[in-house]
Amino acid sequence: MPDALTIQKWFRDSGDATRAWRTEARELYDLVAGKQWTKTEEGEFTEHARIPIVMNRVGPYISAIVGQQINNRQELSFLPRQTADTELADIYAEVTRWADDDSNAEDEITDAFYDLIVTGMGWTETRMDYPTDPEGRLRTA
Repeated sequence: MPDALTIQKWFRDSGDATRAWRTEARELYDLVAGKQWTKTEEGEFTEHARIPIVMNRVGPYISAIVGQQINNRQELSFLPRQTADTELADIYAEVTRWADDDSNAEDEITDAFYDLIVTGMGWTETRMDYPTDPEGRLRTA
């Protein structure tokens, strides 16, 4: 197991490696939200008594793509290798369905998909949360 100093170094290195991406990601989220003018450009508009008109052509496309993902969600299924494993495969499928429902996984997956479409990176994490529930509560984030 790595020590605390190694983990801190990894954290700093990851920040350095993703700095340009994080800057671009902020700009991309603004673009999708319809914030397409810089502060300088907005100041020039105000100075000349003009209204900064925004025609957001990106946001509706992103919404349509995410809507397609929502409408075509896939459900995880387990296939038995042998006929005797059918009942076990059904149990696995039900447990997975329960875990997804309990941890709000559908919404988290959609949020990650949105992040992926906008910035090129999106992921989820499913883990046991013990501070909230001492016996452990499944969380997807």
